[in-house]
Amino acid sequence: MRKFSSSFMALLVVLCCVCFMACGGIEGTYKFSSMTIDGVTINAGEKYNGIIVDEDFVILKLEKNGTYELSGMGETETGVWGASDNGYAFVEEDGTKTSFAVNGNIITVLMDGGVIVLKK
Repeated sequence: MRKFSSSFMALLVVLCCVCFMACGGIEGTYKFSSMTIDGVTINAGEKYNGIIVDEDFVILKLEKNGTYELSGMGETETGVWGASDNGYAFVEEDGTKTSFAVNGNIITVLMDGGVIVLKK
């Protein structure tokens, strides 16, 4: 009986982990943390081109329905997001794809010539 109980508990833990990963999702609002452009890193709260960039410098909203809204520097872009060969990708309305990686509450957006890090 004890062996069955231990096996059942192990199975239950595995099932909970699978459900968490499948249902937990990465949806939510992410804000600017840092960016690296041409080898130079700028963190939230530091100056960039004469302005102080705060966490609202770039805001990303990932919705459960697979859409996103990316706002920054007075512009807003929308499209869809989802899993891709390299982790995840945004697909803009014109079909342009941009890859991003997720590690916990951090999203790293890989762009030509730079990287933007956003935190939930």
